[in-house]
Formats: sequence, structure tokens, C-alpha cells
Amino acid sequence: MELRDTFEQIGIKAPEYAKLWVVADDKNIYKVFYDPVACEFGLASYTEGDIPQTIGIRGDFVDTFMAR
Repeated sequence: MELRDTFEQIGIKAPEYAKLWVVADDKNIYKVFYDPVACEFGLASYTEGDIPQTIGIRGDFVDTFMAR
């Protein structure tokens, strides 16, 4: 996934990428992912391309899932 969690990540033209585990996908807008390095869940959204972008919402699974 393309990392766009922080203002710094949003502002750079060449994005950072990470391999994150998708644990829920509504097949519409959002994916809930698990970051094994940070040991937390997060929310990503589809953009113009095929690669989803993280959107800065992270925490436990239930809170992240409900933030959709």
C-alpha cells in the first residue's frame, strides 16, 4: 500500500510503500489493514490507481473498522 498517513507522506511526490495485510475489504471504498511492524490496524482507501492509500486512521480493529 501507498503510505499517506502523515503530512510529510502526503506532501512527497515519490510515495513510500509498505506490505500490509488486508483484513477487511468492502469492495467499494475502504480496506482495513494490519501493519505487522507497528502492530496496529489501519484504514486505506482506493484512489485513481489500483494501489490503495493509507489515510491516517490507525488503532485497534474495532475502532478502525467502525471509522469506515
